[in-house]
Amino acid sequence: MRNVLYITHDGLLDPLGQSQILPYLYGLSDNFNISVLSFEKKDKLNTEEHVKLKKKLNEKNINHKYLRFLSKLFLPWLIFTGFVKGIKIVKKNEVNFSHARGFTPCIISWLLKKTLNIPFIFDMRGFWVEERVDAGIIKKGKVFKILKKIEKTLLSNADHITVLTKAAKQELISRYNVSTPISVIPTCVDTTKFTYKKHNYKKIKLLYLGSCGTFYNFNLVLFFFKLLNEKTDSNLTLTLNNPECITKENIKEINSNKNIFLFKKLKRTEVPKLIKTSNFSIFFYKTPNSGKGFFPTRMGESLACGLPVITNGGVGDCSEIIEENRIGVILDEPNEKTISKAIKRILELVKDDQLNKRCRTFAENYLSLKKGVEKYENIYETI
Repeated sequence: MRNVLYITHDGLLDPLGQSQILPYLYGLSDNFNISVLSFEKKDKLNTEEHVKLKKKLNEKNINHKYLRFLSKLFLPWLIFTGFVKGIKIVKKNEVNFSHARGFTPCIISWLLKKTLNIPFIFDMRGFWVEERVDAGIIKKGKVFKILKKIEKTLLSNADHITVLTKAAKQELISRYNVSTPISVIPTCVDTTKFTYKKHNYKKIKLLYLGSCGTFYNFNLVLFFFKLLNEKTDSNLTLTLNNPECITKENIKEINSNKNIFLFKKLKRTEVPKLIKTSNFSIFFYKTPNSGKGFFPTRMGESLACGLPVITNGGVGDCSEIIEENRIGVILDEPNEKTISKAIKRILELVKDDQLNKRCRTFAENYLSLKKGVEKYENIYETI
């Protein structure tokens, strides 16, 4: 079997690592020797969860090396220490190529290629530089231009590129004239854990699951529900990973509406059950610069459970997927007129007896973890 070095800036002990990294690695380890280099947070090390992870990785013959995650202010140091650690792993395990998940790990992979002639996959996930702009971390000035030059270097030196959306692939081709092979692998879902349920629509039950702030237009969710609630019997369940981002105005609005229910952050294993208590998933984004690269994790999870999706346009391939497959509603503009039109489409959509089944079928055919692992395996065979 070929030897692979998988580099991730996110820790395997983080929620994202548990949901979006480990499932792929477990699947890939059946046909490849996997070594992982991750950056783990201090408070998660040497815990019961860490012990369980070590045991599971040993069972899958996955070699895990990690460095301490530091503040983003120490990014150059993370890259340097990751590069040094990467050299040791490559030499010890006779690594054939590296798989870089994201922008920062890709710099490490590029340095390894320059030093040891190790090919690499640039698993972009999204437009990292533009995401920093949308988050207000940087402006479109000198730092932005430097980061874009680095991105162009990484893209031109990669042996394969993966993106989450067809829109992102087209953007790379038109912007950089990239000749490197590009594969589209959306954010996948374990359809054995997120299982199907046929839903009743006597009452519209919206679910907002995840985070608020930064990229998320949480205020629009509340406004949308306010208008929906005026037109039909409905409720909204909120489960937030970072409830501290809720404003005083949000809290006042939530508390004043008996049809809004706010839950504490859930364990990963509790999420599928919660999803199936609702019958629509709703989320809106604020990503004017980076939106084409997005593929929401909660979209696959919701569809797998038979829930149609309500979201806004300009988010990856969401508009195309939802409208062509009739598995949800796209909000064209964030105003009362278009929300009223969207609500009308929702009330028409729920009359379709095959709605939930279409959602599940799409998730199985295009977003299943099994399909995602197979796509990565096919790429691995070409490197």
